[in-house]
Amino acid sequence: MKNRIRGFTLVEVLLVSLMIPAVIAMLFFMFQAVTDSWTMQGTRAGLSVSMNKALRTMSLDLRNARRVVSQGNQELRFTQDGSTYFVYYLFSKSASYPFSKSDAYPLKVDGDLCQLRKATLSGGMDGNFQYGSGELVAKGILPPPVSSLSFQSPIVTIDLTAQQSRDSLRLVRTIRPRNL
Repeated sequence: MKNRIRGFTLVEVLLVSLMIPAVIAMLFFMFQAVTDSWTMQGTRAGLSVSMNKALRTMSLDLRNARRVVSQGNQELRFTQDGSTYFVYYLFSKSASYPFSKSDAYPLKVDGDLCQLRKATLSGGMDGNFQYGSGELVAKGILPPPVSSLSFQSPIVTIDLTAQQSRDSLRLVRTIRPRNL
C-alpha cells in the first residue's frame, strides 16, 4: 500500500471559507432580533407602568370628586371638597407657549407629544391656571383626538395613548365619581 498524503482540496477550502461568514451572519441577525425584542419589551413595560400609575392617580382623584367639568377633550376640571379646584390637562410645548389670555382655549395641539399635568385652579371651577404649570402626571401622550379626557354625566372617560420611540400603548378607563 502506498502512503498518500491527505489534505483538503482547493474546492473544499473555498466552500468552507464561504460558509463560515454566512453562518456568522445568520447568528448575528438572530442575536440582533432577540436583543431588539428584549429592548421593545422593556420599553412597553416602562410605558405600561407609568401609564397605569397615571390612571390610578387620576381615578383616585376623580372617584372622590363632587363636581367634574370637561372642556373639549383636553381638560378635566374637578373639586373634591367644594373649595379647592383642580384641572387635569394635556400640555404641549408647541401650543402657543407661553399661553396668553388672548389665545383661544382649548389650545390647538399639533403633532408633538403631550404631557398630562395636574394643576390647581384659582377662582373656582371656571377659574384660571398657568398653562404648563402643575404636577407632571405622565409624559409622551399623543395629542387629541388620539387621546382624550371627557365627562358625560355621570361617567368620566380617560383615553390615553402614550408613545416612546416606536412603541405605543393605549389605556382607556371609565370612572364613576361617587359624590356627584
